[in-house]
Amino acid sequence: MPTRAGLILMSSLLTLTSCLGLQQSPRVMGGNEVSIEEHPWMLSLLRWGQLRCGASIVAERFALSTALCVKDYQPGEVTLRAGSSQFLTGGVVIGVDYITAHPKAD
Repeated sequence: MPTRAGLILMSSLLTLTSCLGLQQSPRVMGGNEVSIEEHPWMLSLLRWGQLRCGASIVAERFALSTALCVKDYQPGEVTLRAGSSQFLTGGVVIGVDYITAHPKAD
């Protein structure tokens, strides 16, 4: 059975180009390639298996991303990939039990 986690959302963190509907790229402009070992708290947030945004582990069963990234998504549509430097392969895929937006998120 896959590990399950809750997803807490705020509207001001981790906005990525895929969240804004721009052309998706596996690289950050001006960024440097790093391994997951250097930033083990980072997650890929996927909807129906497609990369949507990044997220961060904030507790054993909680992740943090932006409300914009999952607006109107249902938990069954979203998974998180942990432990991989690749967006779509490796690591472990974690199901999402619930999504909660900050009360002041637009």
